Amino acid sequence: MEILHTNRIKKVAKERNIEIGLITTPSSEAQNVADMLVEAEVREILNFAPTQITVPKGYVLKNIFFTTVLDNLAYLLSNS
Repeated sequence: MEILHTNRIKKVAKERNIEIGLITTPSSEAQNVADMLVEAEVREILNFAPTQITVPKGYVLKNIFFTTVLDNLAYLLSNS
């Protein structure tokens, strides 16, 4: 996995035919990055930022609340 500066999203997404984008920013920047991914026509987005974001119709957005997943794993581990 390569991590690039956000100012390169549109160019790199088109050059590499990127289909899935990950958002791992602070809450305050998540919607900004989602908008950049939409502008770059990245159709599927995983949002790991601890906030809700929106994307236009025709895009797939999955919000991943890391702390909830981690709590669930800890629960399963303690009860196995």
